Amino acid sequence: MRLRKWFLLVFALSLIVAACGDDATDAETIEAGILTIGSDIPYPPFEDFDAAGMPIGFDVELMNEVANRLGLEPVWRDTDFDTIFTQLAQGNFDVVASATTITAERELMVNFTDPYFNANQALTINTNETPNIATWADLKSGDAVAVQTGTTGAMWAKDNLEPLGIIVREFVQPPDCFAALEGGQVIGAIIDIDPSLEAEATRPGIKVAQEIVTGEAYGFAVNPANEALLTAINDALADMLEDGFYQTTYDKWIERPGASILFEG
Repeated sequence: MRLRKWFLLVFALSLIVAACGDDATDAETIEAGILTIGSDIPYPPFEDFDAAGMPIGFDVELMNEVANRLGLEPVWRDTDFDTIFTQLAQGNFDVVASATTITAERELMVNFTDPYFNANQALTINTNETPNIATWADLKSGDAVAVQTGTTGAMWAKDNLEPLGIIVREFVQPPDCFAALEGGQVIGAIIDIDPSLEAEATRPGIKVAQEIVTGEAYGFAVNPANEALLTAINDALADMLEDGFYQTTYDKWIERPGASILFEG
């Protein structure tokens, strides 16, 4: 999903201003007793704000539980996605939890946990404007689609749609993409399937016309200099898979059974 053009700040990879915590692990965090989490909010159902301005969502509940199992207090910092990994490398966060696809390019900058979610893209349309579009093959030269800047959805659209003469228009946030679709500025939107289903459920006229199978996987990101924290988070996630916390939380937030890494079809 979200794929940004990273500046390779190699010198920053070693910059974790870490304090040895007295938590349940030997992992270091930038502030003793606290797990600082960077996330680009909103991106429902993974991260969002409730009416009181508190972070909620699938990623949020998983990472809050990870912090709890490590004996740490979770502190969330809302951050633009295009700087989130450089900020991680500079020591502003301990971990990034932001519906982030594991890619080879990102692995040059950060370490990822074991995968915790199976993801695909989707074509979303406005049924009030173009009810007959069923797949991306129905798009024609001169049509415009919305994508979130720097995402793997944007990459897919540029690779597959631009050569056909379809215009790819970039927006900062998924809500901006869906607003453009509602307003008739674009014919469709290429966004991760689960936020697209969320838009379908909450925005009249918006419909997921096609799930585009891209076979992506999400992981939480940790600074490469903090191997102990990466190991501790992976251990906590493994325990959550085994004791049922992961699947219970998944069922609360996600509609698609197959996106669970425990799913057996």
